[in-house]
Amino acid sequence: GDFCCGFAPISRNGQYGLVDTTGREFLMGKYDYIRSFTEAGIAPVGKYIGKSGFWLQYEWGLIDTTGKLVVPFEHNGTLIPFPSGLITWKRDGKYGLLGAGGQVVTPFKYDSIDRFEIDHAVAKIDGKVGLLDANGREVVPCIYDRIVPIGLYADDYHYVQEGMIQVQLNGKYGFVNTAG
Repeated sequence: GDFCCGFAPISRNGQYGLVDTTGREFLMGKYDYIRSFTEAGIAPVGKYIGKSGFWLQYEWGLIDTTGKLVVPFEHNGTLIPFPSGLITWKRDGKYGLLGAGGQVVTPFKYDSIDRFEIDHAVAKIDGKVGLLDANGREVVPCIYDRIVPIGLYADDYHYVQEGMIQVQLNGKYGFVNTAG
């Protein structure tokens, strides 16, 4: 894995742990899976809970750079780190965003929060979409049928161009200013 905050996840013989920049290993075998640290100094750690078809299922918690569990194992599903160090989290069936210490930054009210594209992520409530910025602030409310990505290729797209996004509502397209 990649080093962040002085650590990188490693795997050896089915055991996961962390290695620091001096090569010292720790937490080997304590968790069933460890992901890279975010810039904010938190890393998702997983406990294996079973299989669903081809997919391994994990319950997730978050540790800090000392290895202390700062958010208990409670989330199963996909974790999506934001560039600002926030991380998507699921609680009671809804998604929100947590900060470095496990504090709630964005309330648990979303049905989904997509991966970040440049500086924004699409969030969904009751089938309607909106846009979150890198700090977890809802800059476009979840009232639109669709937010149209901008870009030529599927792996190189974003949503905001010169402060504007293209949206669809009731079959009609228009533009919305993300600054309010």
